[in-house]
Amino acid sequence: MLKRIYASTMSSLVLLIPAAHCQSVQPRIAAATFALIPALTPSPEQRPSPNVQASKDEAEIQACTLTMGTITRMLQAAQELFLLKPDADDRKDNADDSKAEQSLDQQTAGLAKRPQIVAVLGKYGFTPRTYTVAFYAYLSAREDTVTKAHVNQANIALVRAHKKEIDQLMNKYVYPYW
Repeated sequence: MLKRIYASTMSSLVLLIPAAHCQSVQPRIAAATFALIPALTPSPEQRPSPNVQASKDEAEIQACTLTMGTITRMLQAAQELFLLKPDADDRKDNADDSKAEQSLDQQTAGLAKRPQIVAVLGKYGFTPRTYTVAFYAYLSAREDTVTKAHVNQANIALVRAHKKEIDQLMNKYVYPYW
């Protein structure tokens, strides 16, 4: 599920960015993409069984119930993450597409190793784990291609009910830096 959400989100993002602007935002996407491009690729022996881990991750994401306050803080944090200067790890991550298949544990461990990211997330009341889970919960609630039976119905209702407000927040905090 995470791979589908990530892939469809990245496809959607490409549609939002004018072609001439894509090259200039690539470093920011590497630094930010809501800080979800993980830092490390674990060895095969470190990876849990994909089906077991995916089920755990999906259950955690589904259990996350969003509020407008959470979404607002998440987008505010995203704005600051976009403004961070990419480091060598960000550039390396941007070059490795296989990172999208990492579990929540692996993604948050990678984020936790980056003090700048941890500081920004902490400023808005998130840990790398809570931010990542909330981000995926938000994406899954607004993603049309995800099977809605596996998504927190309260999140879907919240996103639909506050679509205009969320769009305004995206215009304010995300799109100018994209």
